[in-house]
Amino acid sequence: MIVRANESGLPILAVDVPSGLDASEGLLGEQTVAIKATWTLALGLPKTGFFLRESWNSLGHLRIAPFGLGPAYIRQAKEDFFLLSEKRARTLLPTIQRNRHKYQRGSLAIIAGSAGMAGAAVLTSYGALRGGAGIVRLLHPSHIGGEVACAPIELLKVAYALKLSERARQGLLTTINASKAAVIGPGLGRSELARSLVKFLLPRIECPVVLDADALNLMAEENYPLPMYAILTPHAGEMARLLRLESAPPRTFEFLRLCQKFAEERSCTIVLKGAPTFILHPGKIPYVSIKGDPGMATAGSGDVLAGLLGALLAQGLSTRDAGMLGVYLHGLAGELAARAKTSYAMIASDLIACLPRAYARLQARTL
Repeated sequence: MIVRANESGLPILAVDVPSGLDASEGLLGEQTVAIKATWTLALGLPKTGFFLRESWNSLGHLRIAPFGLGPAYIRQAKEDFFLLSEKRARTLLPTIQRNRHKYQRGSLAIIAGSAGMAGAAVLTSYGALRGGAGIVRLLHPSHIGGEVACAPIELLKVAYALKLSERARQGLLTTINASKAAVIGPGLGRSELARSLVKFLLPRIECPVVLDADALNLMAEENYPLPMYAILTPHAGEMARLLRLESAPPRTFEFLRLCQKFAEERSCTIVLKGAPTFILHPGKIPYVSIKGDPGMATAGSGDVLAGLLGALLAQGLSTRDAGMLGVYLHGLAGELAARAKTSYAMIASDLIACLPRAYARLQARTL
């Protein structure tokens, strides 16, 4: 019956849980057959199984509906995750002071880019500028100067030599620590230059920092100390490498417990990217965000997120709050981009173009 329903081509409404999906653990076993719903109307609360393994593919559009379960019973429930809502995201928007200047708005330093990967640096920088940072400096290797020439004119570009002297390294560190926040990693590569930079900078950075992409891969090779305030933005494969696992496991409670343990031991916020995305922080119940669109599975989406997260840190948000708001805005921008470009045709720069509308959507509800 489930197979015939899925093959019918008709829209399917799943009431509470798509048939065949375990409400606690998600899809169990490779041969599990479950309804591929167009909409899932969860009764009372979403179920933990919705967000584990491959269950997200069975839900379609998720909506929550009350069905008479009293508030007292809901309060008795033990939460495994919190669902990141629009209402919660709105409370995290940075406060705008009418008489602020660009440095009060937030200065951000980005170390990104390498030969053939300058696009990652440019997308990160665009994401940071549209994310609200007042001034953004891109610190890049000198040999990609021509490749980053297409970066926005509002961006300050600072080139560094392929062979860094001690004075030059100290200069980069001074620039970073003079900023309110930093982003390290997009398109950085794993060259000896990148490795030496990460090894030198991480123990000495004093501002909040976003570690993304190759910064995470280099961390997985060597156990570098982290700055006091850090957001790590791994996808499942990068997280598996950080955990010293042979391959990326399915998203089970056990895998999430390992991620939470890593966050506790390294005192960092983890944005575990995917569909859905989890935000984990020491001593806190994880948040899960269901915002986004399949079209966001395109090169550069993570770079935009890294820049956005850096901009929010630069504006004074804590690592946890920046992680939650950044993920929500990023996902909302993805949904808006898909409406305009379709899930087939959208690209990462479409997310940047839709960030102002995502901000406007949240801000309009606060006016």
